[in-house]
Amino acid sequence: SRPPPSTRARRSCRSGRWHSPAETGIPGKYDDPRVREAFVRTIAACRKHRKHVGVGGLASRPDLTAEFVKLGARYVSTGTYLGFLMSACLQKAKQVRDLKV
Repeated sequence: SRPPPSTRARRSCRSGRWHSPAETGIPGKYDDPRVREAFVRTIAACRKHRKHVGVGGLASRPDLTAEFVKLGARYVSTGTYLGFLMSACLQKAKQVRDLKV
């Protein structure tokens, strides 16, 4: 069997913590075995079609991130870009406040 035409040219497939639980009818329950099974099936299907799997939205759950990487996920979105941006903004604001004028 071949993957759908919309995914043939893709090299990877991302599955986020918001999508899988919501689609399985258990939003917010990321430890639920059904969510894990959805990731297992996604990883298996992608592996079969030589695609890489990525997971995202699990920055607050390094245990789940590690589990999915052990299962075969090869890309992890840590969701920390907003934290990086905020940190840089705060640092720049402090620099301006501390100017000796």
